[in-house]
Amino acid sequence: MPTFAWPDFPPVNQAELKITSLPSQPGASAFILSHEETNDDQIHFRQIYMRIKVLTEAGRERANVEIPYNDRNFDIAGIHGRTIHADGTIIPFEGKPFEKVIAKGKDIRYKVKAFTMPDVQVGSIIEYRYELRYNDEFLMAPHWTLQDDLYQQHVHYVFKPWDREVMLPHGRIGSGYAWTWHTPHNEQPVKNHDKIEITLEDVPPFVEDEYMPPAAVLKYYVYFYYQSARSSDEFWKDEGKFWSKDVDKFANNNSLASALSTIIAPADTPQQKVQKIYAYVAKLENTSYLPDRSAAEQKALGLKESKNSADVLKQKSGDRDEITRLFIGLVRAAGIPAYAMRVTSRDSSYFIPQLMDFNQLDYDIAIVQLDGKEVFLDPGTRFCPYGIVYWKYSASRGLRQSADNKNTIIGESELGSYKDAQVQRVLRVKLSSDGMAEGKLLVGFLGQDAIRRRLAALRTDAAGRSKDLEDEVKGWLPNNAEVSLTNQPAWESDQTLVAEFKVNIPMLSSAGKRLLMPAHLLAFNRPERFVHAERKYPVYFDYPYTEIDEIHVELPDMLQVESLPAPALVRLDYAAYSAGYTQQNRELLLKRQLVMGGNIFGTAKYSELRNFYQQTRASDQQQLLLKVGTNASGN
Repeated sequence: MPTFAWPDFPPVNQAELKITSLPSQPGASAFILSHEETNDDQIHFRQIYMRIKVLTEAGRERANVEIPYNDRNFDIAGIHGRTIHADGTIIPFEGKPFEKVIAKGKDIRYKVKAFTMPDVQVGSIIEYRYELRYNDEFLMAPHWTLQDDLYQQHVHYVFKPWDREVMLPHGRIGSGYAWTWHTPHNEQPVKNHDKIEITLEDVPPFVEDEYMPPAAVLKYYVYFYYQSARSSDEFWKDEGKFWSKDVDKFANNNSLASALSTIIAPADTPQQKVQKIYAYVAKLENTSYLPDRSAAEQKALGLKESKNSADVLKQKSGDRDEITRLFIGLVRAAGIPAYAMRVTSRDSSYFIPQLMDFNQLDYDIAIVQLDGKEVFLDPGTRFCPYGIVYWKYSASRGLRQSADNKNTIIGESELGSYKDAQVQRVLRVKLSSDGMAEGKLLVGFLGQDAIRRRLAALRTDAAGRSKDLEDEVKGWLPNNAEVSLTNQPAWESDQTLVAEFKVNIPMLSSAGKRLLMPAHLLAFNRPERFVHAERKYPVYFDYPYTEIDEIHVELPDMLQVESLPAPALVRLDYAAYSAGYTQQNRELLLKRQLVMGGNIFGTAKYSELRNFYQQTRASDQQQLLLKVGTNASGN
């Protein structure tokens, strides 16, 4: 195939075609030769360009490109690409991208536009560029992520800001722009006439680690924002005033008092009133967890945009923030102090006060004052029971209304307890002479563990939900175990999610004249955690948690126990583990409990934490020694 010049791409670099490895990153599957991005707020336009060198077979996966974007703000156009083989042959991209929705909310709908570059081989260079255009009515100060999971030889970003007065939310006039940054050597962007640029060379790859904080706050970045305040304190004070006013305008409504008579009783205690109101709003249709409805569907259902809490109450429908604000309004109407707090969803980022951008705050939660104490609640998260805040919005900083209701302050939501996230498992099996064990497994998921599985279940059908649970249980058990869900869990509840399984488990292995059996069938197959001696980032669990296991194994008459594992007990100030083994007649009994009371630990704690999990794993990996007896009896 003859080579030809592809418009808008630089000339083919012969030296780059000859590269076969990356000395600074031995074994790298690919690396980025050049990553360039231009952001122009004057013409409401962004352009992204990538040039990637493929080094190994695994690197061919880079042929699959996914572009995430918010389709309510952006349109993607001008996708062009080409594959350049090591011999200089050029294969233009002529395919058609396809789209899929990955997340949605009241003002967002994130899609992925995906396409595959043609005929990518080891040694190829992949080049592509695309454009993002947004409405002329908006300004989009960029958030640059300067680090990738691949090494980058050259990075160049440009921002051309709006050069006139900026109309910001709430009628304020912007006085310019600024940025906050985290860069390799504290490099800052430089102003070059009417644009701001940053150029980096030899940017190391970002290496994901197990149980780490959100990558967005750890990768190198520059975040721009237009400003109307002289300081971040002044900015958040002003933003808080407008947000709090909006909350109160929506939540407070005189018509709510009459609705309370059907929800609470005059003799109820304040806590009973709050619990009943919580249960009531939790049953309303939560549109944040439903597919988007067309205008025709909304009209057919008699739904319209809710302007206040009375509209939500009347339509018995609202998104997660509207339901939260209705809850606050009803609690206030019952004479009980209640406040709103807006937090960052900590599965993806942290709140950065220095970044003067209100959009980094994602969702509202509620704070109720009972018996002189503040109780954090999350009525907007579907399936979230009273007394728990879903982990994404717990231990998260943001803006909250103050107790005197006169201003707002920056605060942090409550983390929650290890008791709020539990997995309880009871396994009862009968071991046969061929080494297979058959029986039942009963699993209870409580609190956080129930919420996350119920929310995941919304994305699939009944068969998919069953398969997800069965696959999870297979991951706990020894290889080749057979697992079948035998009940229909209560997916639409906020109580304990109970699942029952029929299991068939291979349990015995030969050790000379003896037989070995895993002492802890439900953790024996678990991958090792924290294998590295050193740690770069803090350890970050989603939430504190508890595991409680009880395993009953009935032995066949021909087998007897020669030795039981030693009991184990490991304790730290914030964690505990215990495991014990007993035998009564022909039945073996294991009881195990693991409690993790914290969720984030700095690198100074890593060695201690790693040692804790190494000790628990050593206990979980123990095996019983069995022997064959002609007339075996219990020990």
